[in-house]
Amino acid sequence: MTDRRRSQWIRQDVDLITSDLGDGILEQFGAPGMVAWVAFQLACKRSPVQGQIRYGSEADCLAQLGLVGIRLRNEHDEEWTLDELWTYLARFKHVSRRRSRRTTDVIWTRFAENQESARRDSQAEQKARSRAIITETEPGQTGAVSRPDKTGQDRDKDRTEPLAPAVADALPVEVLPIASKPEPKKPRARDLVWDALMAACSIDSADVTDSKRGAYGKAVKDLRRVARGRSDAELATEIERRAGNYVRRWGAEKLTPTALVAHWAEVNAAPKNGIAKNADDVAAWLASKTKEPT
Repeated sequence: MTDRRRSQWIRQDVDLITSDLGDGILEQFGAPGMVAWVAFQLACKRSPVQGQIRYGSEADCLAQLGLVGIRLRNEHDEEWTLDELWTYLARFKHVSRRRSRRTTDVIWTRFAENQESARRDSQAEQKARSRAIITETEPGQTGAVSRPDKTGQDRDKDRTEPLAPAVADALPVEVLPIASKPEPKKPRARDLVWDALMAACSIDSADVTDSKRGAYGKAVKDLRRVARGRSDAELATEIERRAGNYVRRWGAEKLTPTALVAHWAEVNAAPKNGIAKNADDVAAWLASKTKEPT
C-alpha cells in the first residue's frame, strides 16, 4: 500500500526464514519470534518517527506490532519476552535500544539501508522501462520514425533480394567459446565434528540443502569455539553424549544440530528425573546409536 505522504513499502529478503538470522530466531524463539521480527519492521515503517518504535510496556508494544493475543513461546514451550528478542537481534546489529523511566525506544538500525536499497531498485526498474520504449533508428537518432507504406511488390522484393555485401559484412558475428570439460571435484576431507553432529540427529549429509548447510556449518564452528583444546575425536564423542541428554530431556523429535548447539550448556548433565513420556523415545534413540561389535 502507498499513500500521498510516503511509500508504505519495506524491502524484505526472500531468504529471510532460511538465513542464519532467521534460523537462529526460529530455534530460540520459534515461529512467534519470526512473526514479531517482521511485525517490528512494519511497525517501524508506520511509526511517526520512521525506523523506530516507542512503548511503555510489553502489552503496549504487542499492540503496536499487531500481535495482541499471540503466545510468545518457542518450540520447547518455553516462554520468552520481547526484550529477550531485542537483545538477540542487537547481537547481530539489527536493533538498538534507548530506555527512559517510562518508555523504551527500539531502533531498527538498518532501516535507512533498507529504504535506500528499495529506492535504487525502483529507479533501476524505471530506467529499464524507459529504455524499452526507445527504439534506435539511425546513428545519433532515437525515437520512432514514420515511414511511407510499402506496396505489395516492394515487400515481396525485400523478402527475396539478398543483403548487399557491405550490409552482410557489417552484421556482428558471435564467436562462442569451446566448452572445456570440467575437472572432477576432489572428495571432501572428512570432518569428524560435522559427521558426529549429523549422525546424532539422524541426518544424511547428502540430503542437507544449501540453506541448512550454512546453519549447520555455523553450529559446528560454534562447537569448536566452545570446546577449545579438545580434538575433533573428543568433541565427536561429547556430541553423542550430550545428544543423549537432549533426547532424555526433550525427546528425539526436537533434536536438530542447531537446537543441540543452542542448548549445549544445558545438556552437559543428564536430567535428574527423566520425562516419562520420552522413555520409549530415548530407548529407540539409544538403540539406533549402538554400534554392533565387529
